[in-house]
Amino acid sequence: MSLPRIVFLDPERTGRGMLDFDDVYRREWAPIVAMVTTILQDRGAAEDIVSEAFASLSAVPDPTQIANVAGWLRTAAFRRALNEKRNRSRRQVVSNRVAAQESTRRSGEIDSDLTDPELTAALKALSPHQRGAVLLHYVYDLPLKEISEHLNCSVSATKVHLSRGRAHLRNQLTFGNNTTWRANETR
Repeated sequence: MSLPRIVFLDPERTGRGMLDFDDVYRREWAPIVAMVTTILQDRGAAEDIVSEAFASLSAVPDPTQIANVAGWLRTAAFRRALNEKRNRSRRQVVSNRVAAQESTRRSGEIDSDLTDPELTAALKALSPHQRGAVLLHYVYDLPLKEISEHLNCSVSATKVHLSRGRAHLRNQLTFGNNTTWRANETR
């Protein structure tokens, strides 16, 4: 594979001498891949990110203006690696939330972390939309907009489902002093 012949000014190496792209690639590829692999714990993704950094370097209009090419490449690869790590984390959170939402949408299924039999029975008595709204809001701490997307309804409908679900739970559950909370008895 032939790489483009680009000449860079590299003051680290020769002070004023010229250095071509092939030499930079041979010198910097392995250490930068090792650094990114340490961040991501994934050699394949690290190689992809370093390749993108080298590609972005070859796209620089005047690469002779870069005083430290190796530092520029390390910085570009490091920033891409951090972005990839953040994106992976976000995708995992979203994936977990979607899986939780899907499990609550199925009739009769309640989150396994909820072990109180009275609460489980009260949640099972809710409609699927009410149950989903309550669980996604209180257990998974999702904002109303995301809950409405998961339930495939408007934000105002989500508010109604959440309000009715809370009212039903308030009427069904007993609390510390063994009195049942009723919406009309709280005054």
